[in-house]
Amino acid sequence: MAICGSGMAKRTRDTPGDHLLDCVRNPRRALERAALREIPLTETLLIALVGLLGLGWAMSGLLYAGDMAFERFIYGAGSGLAMLAPVALFLGAVNALQPPGDGEAATLKTSLAIVGTALVLPSIVTISAGVGAFALSAFTDAAWAATAPALLALGTWTVLLVGQAGMGHALRRRGSMVAGIGTALAALLVTALGAGLTVWILMNPPWAKEELWKFL
Repeated sequence: MAICGSGMAKRTRDTPGDHLLDCVRNPRRALERAALREIPLTETLLIALVGLLGLGWAMSGLLYAGDMAFERFIYGAGSGLAMLAPVALFLGAVNALQPPGDGEAATLKTSLAIVGTALVLPSIVTISAGVGAFALSAFTDAAWAATAPALLALGTWTVLLVGQAGMGHALRRRGSMVAGIGTALAALLVTALGAGLTVWILMNPPWAKEELWKFL
């Protein structure tokens, strides 16, 4: 009589491909993974970084309309990478403003995994919109050719980031999805205020005004 082993096979760790594919076809499962256990964080963040480049390229038609395509490519990439600063601010805010629930609060690393996971799907949209922006500009000078990719990329990126980051933290805390998205919206507001204040200070630096130094 054949003897069959009764022990359960050890579950292998998810590969980067498993997680990234779930980010596209089953975002909820990907967010649960990011919220509750380890994920391939490096690969996920690399996709999110490429998505920021795509966002900058999609916006380049509006920001650098008078420049040549190669210049827009370089300047757009720089603008996309500059978004790392507000994303970092959003990460800190969404970690601090977590929804109530019975589960453990997310650590900063867990919030980073959730935000990175939330950015994978919109990254596909921003890269597509960035490539589309360059392709459209080669065929037409119409205003919509610059506006449409920019609005599509920025709108989709923002909505999916806020929605999925809120859902991920709600899953972590085992709380309400509505509360999770609400706290993510509050984090977005904090980010917008912080970024706006920073830009205003840099454009109107108080240290550059002569009257501040009259007492010296």
